[in-house]
Amino acid sequence: FAEQCRAKARRQLAEAGLPRGRHDWKLAPADVEQLRPRPYAQALVAACLEPAVKAVAPLSRQARLEGLGPPLAALAEAWSSAIVAGRPRLRVNFYGAKQMEADVEYLLDYLDSACGDRDLTDSLMALQPVRCLRAGVRLLKRQPAPAGAAAVRPSARRLVTCGGSSDAGVESNSARSIGGRRLRDADCLINKQQWLALRTEGQRKFIAICG
Repeated sequence: FAEQCRAKARRQLAEAGLPRGRHDWKLAPADVEQLRPRPYAQALVAACLEPAVKAVAPLSRQARLEGLGPPLAALAEAWSSAIVAGRPRLRVNFYGAKQMEADVEYLLDYLDSACGDRDLTDSLMALQPVRCLRAGVRLLKRQPAPAGAAAVRPSARRLVTCGGSSDAGVESNSARSIGGRRLRDADCLINKQQWLALRTEGQRKFIAICG
């Protein structure tokens, strides 16, 4: 079942069309004044998660967690791989990273809305592949920000990563507890250098995201 989910996620990601143009993620402040997930992100969620959410809706929380975990993890894995595989053409500046965050965090908003169960959503977002995807995007945001970057405000309701608020500065050693476990971005992101290489600024400088 897990392999079927991964194959479907890769296929849907190819069909949805992750932007990979040379300038698709080199955005200006005006491009992210009103952050919204891009259509490809909404298409991915609709294709990979909506059928599973509907199928498990009548079941218990544990059954829903077991039913939604594999497709969500597969989507996150495929999404991360597609972003990293976009090099060298795909490059992301600070504002592009803000947009990418809005795209990825659409997963959270969708699950919150569709499942109506915050504990279930937190358990799903604590899955390792999801944490790695969000940590990678967070690392892209840690590049030097142009003047005025602080004025850009995300529109998503709960842009949070496993280390805390996504709009925080350079992270400390804090961690977020989900389901009784202490989660740290630094524990789940193992290919930091590949993500760093996507940044338009500070590619060689690793800025700790959670210690």
